Amino acid sequence: MASMSGRLITLGLGGARFSRQCAFRSHPRLISSFALQSTRTPLSRVDISRFSQPSSTRNFWWSSASKTTAAAATAPESAKEASAEGVSTIPDTSIVDTVSAVDVPVPDASSIVDASANAISNLPPPPLSIGDFTALGLGGWGPIGLCQYFIEAFHVTSGLPWVWTIIGATVASRLLLLPFQLKQMKNTAKMAPHTADIAKLREDMNQARLGGDQMAMQRAMLQQKVLYEKMGVSMSGMMLPTFIQIPVTLGMFFAVKGICELPVPQLTMSGLEWLPNLAAADPTYILPVVLTAAMNFQLTIGMRDMAASPAVPHMVNAFRVLSIVGMFWMFNLPSGVLVYLLTSLTSMTAQSLLLRIPVVRAKLGIPPINVKDIPKSVSLKESLMALKRWWTEEKSRANELAARKRRRL
Repeated sequence: MASMSGRLITLGLGGARFSRQCAFRSHPRLISSFALQSTRTPLSRVDISRFSQPSSTRNFWWSSASKTTAAAATAPESAKEASAEGVSTIPDTSIVDTVSAVDVPVPDASSIVDASANAISNLPPPPLSIGDFTALGLGGWGPIGLCQYFIEAFHVTSGLPWVWTIIGATVASRLLLLPFQLKQMKNTAKMAPHTADIAKLREDMNQARLGGDQMAMQRAMLQQKVLYEKMGVSMSGMMLPTFIQIPVTLGMFFAVKGICELPVPQLTMSGLEWLPNLAAADPTYILPVVLTAAMNFQLTIGMRDMAASPAVPHMVNAFRVLSIVGMFWMFNLPSGVLVYLLTSLTSMTAQSLLLRIPVVRAKLGIPPINVKDIPKSVSLKESLMALKRWWTEEKSRANELAARKRRRL
C-alpha cells in the first residue's frame, strides 16, 4: 500500500509539472495570437474609396457606370455591417460647425498690393551693366559725362562694391594724370633757382600794364621768353599739364556728385557696414572732419612742390581758412563725394612723399630742389598783413592809372 500510494503521488506530481510546462510554453503563443487579432482591422472598416480612381477617369477594364453601380450596391451592405459592429456611419459635423462659426478675416486687395510692394522694395537692387547710366540720364561727351562712363565701366568690369569702386576709380584717375604732374614738377624744379628774376619780370609787366606802355610790356615779355628758354621750359609746356588736370579733377568730382545725387540705387549698398548709403550725408560727421585734416596736411606737404614765390605761403593760408569754412558745407555733401575727395587727397599726399626720395627723383629725371628755394610757411597774421598791403598797392595803382588817363585827355 505504501508503495502504491508513493507511485500515485509521483504520478500526480509529474502530471502537475507537465501541465504547468505546457501552460508556460503555450502562453506566449496565446499572447501573440491575441495581439495579432486585436491589431487587425475588419475589412468593412477600411475606407476603400481612397484607393479608388477619381470619377473623372475611366477604367479600360470596365465602365464608370458599372463601377458607380457596384459602389452603390455595396454601400448599404457596408453600412449594415458597420451598424452591426457598433460603428456609426453618420459624419461628424462638429468640426465643420466650429470652422464655420469662426469669423475668418478676408484680406483687402489694397493691403495685398501694399505688402507686395513693400516686399519688392526691400529686395536689393540688381547689379549694374554697361549702358545703365545712359538709361538713368547720366553720361555724355563732356568731362563730367566721360568720367561717369569711366566709373561705370570700372564698376562693371571690376565687380567691386561701390565704395571701393569710387576709391579705385579715383586712384586710377590720379595715375592717368601722373605723367602730366611729373612734367609740371620738372618745370617747377627748373624754375626754382630763378625765382627772383621771374618776380622782377612780373613786376615790370604789371607796371607796364598799369602805365599803358605797350613797348615796355613787349620788352618784358621778350625777356621772360629768353629766361624760360634758358631754364629749359616753355609757356605751353607749363600750361598744358594744368589745363589737362583741371578738367579731369573737376570732372571726377562732379561725376561722383551727380551719381550720388541722382541717386543710383546701387549706392545704397556701399559695401561698408559703418557707411551703408553713399547717397546720403555722413550721419556721424567723421568724414568731413577727417577730410579737413587731410586737406591741411596735404597743403603742408605739397607746398614744397609749388613754385617758389613770395605769394605761395599766403595762398596756402588762404586755402587753410577755406578748408575750415568749407567743412560746414561738406556736412551736407553725399558720403560718396567725401570718399572721392579723401581718396584724392590721400593719393596726392602719398605721391608728394614718394617723390621726395632722391633716388625716385633721379630715376624720373626730376631735378633736386634746393632747401633755400622751398617756400617757407608764414602765420595767418602775416598773411592778413600781406593781404592788406596788396590791397593798398592795388588801390594806389588804380588811382595812378586813372590820373594818367585824365592827364592824357
